[in-house]
Amino acid sequence: MYLGISVLTKSGKIRYIDDRTLIRRNKEGKITYYQGIIVDITERKLAEEMVKGQNMVLGKLASGAPLEEVLLPLIRSMERSDLNPYAR
Repeated sequence: MYLGISVLTKSGKIRYIDDRTLIRRNKEGKITYYQGIIVDITERKLAEEMVKGQNMVLGKLASGAPLEEVLLPLIRSMERSDLNPYAR
């Protein structure tokens, strides 16, 4: 089973985790236990969002969009506090 979720830390920051859990069964097919790990993927998530933003900017610039149309969405995406490590 794969599950990527966001969690709120004690300090109030949002972190993204990848929960990889396997279900172990006995010969009869009954669940005997769960085995898994949780990995912090916040940095990967941030990098993915940065690439999305870069692609959006490049696409708009290539299409000849006005600079305001390019910069405003970029600024808004950078202000997202859950993905911006410098946000309060």
